[in-house]
Amino acid sequence: MATWGSWIGIQSSGARGSSSGSAGAMKGATKDAQSDARKAQLVAAARAELGGSAAAVDHLLRTGGEEGLTDGQLARWLAARGWDPARAARDLAAHAEWRAAYCPRGRVLDCEIAGQLNQQKVFIQGLDRCGRAVVILAVANHIPSPDQSEVERLFCYTADAAIALADGDLNPGGLVSFVMDVEGFGLRNYDLKATKTLFQMIRQHYVERLSKLYIHKASPLLIQLFRLVSPFIDATTRGKIVFLPHDPTECAEVLGRDMDVMMLPPNFGGASEPRPVEAAWAEIEARRGAASGLARAASDSSSGSGADAVVAIAAEAGGGKDTDAAEA
Repeated sequence: MATWGSWIGIQSSGARGSSSGSAGAMKGATKDAQSDARKAQLVAAARAELGGSAAAVDHLLRTGGEEGLTDGQLARWLAARGWDPARAARDLAAHAEWRAAYCPRGRVLDCEIAGQLNQQKVFIQGLDRCGRAVVILAVANHIPSPDQSEVERLFCYTADAAIALADGDLNPGGLVSFVMDVEGFGLRNYDLKATKTLFQMIRQHYVERLSKLYIHKASPLLIQLFRLVSPFIDATTRGKIVFLPHDPTECAEVLGRDMDVMMLPPNFGGASEPRPVEAAWAEIEARRGAASGLARAASDSSSGSGADAVVAIAAEAGGGKDTDAAEA
């Protein structure tokens, strides 16, 4: 029996024969167009599965700070659920309810996770060559908590920031690269529940967001922890986990395939200071505030009352490219 994935032609590459030149290119373009058409049909089918609740799902997503019930949102959930419209619609609707209840103000606030932020264990260094935010998790700074909701909120806070920073042109899907720094990791940091929680959050609420998870300086204790949680990690996510070589030169070479190593802290071979995740959020909020002010001023200028304000706000924003194109 054919699966949704095999029907759409996305999960299997297939041979295209021995055609070459313009004929081969035309054949490839035709196949791509057919795949796009099938994807559009599945997106429409998933939207139809939501039926009369589609508007409510859209509202819940936007209340929680996400992009709403867009075709891109539906396509991500379809890809994560084997291109099955019924499964994708069901799980997206459940996620929308969770999101609105979990983030009624649009995101997790700093004051909600002050204790976690004080541990100084999460940093966002900037973007890699594909426009993906690079998140560093300093595991040796982690202090296990009996309250797993703290871990959930910290991950939500971090992932939302990383997605918001994504370059919308290079990385329209809002993919994120994580680097787990395990140097100095010991028994006091050992937290099986938190590790399970992290991967459950990825599977249930941040589908198709993980690009890669690099693990730096993995110790025997960390490898034991990974073996314990591995059965709880789906095969697709496991395939994105990369254990970095312990040799500094080889490690820098692997990381350098995707990013400028100089953007990383010195212990990775880079030259940059660690940038706390809360500093990334301050930048995001400043951009959003400037964009909102610019929009208001532009609206005023249409009536001839705000032209000077438009110029002033644009100058204050620095004229830089706003990469906050992909929301969580």
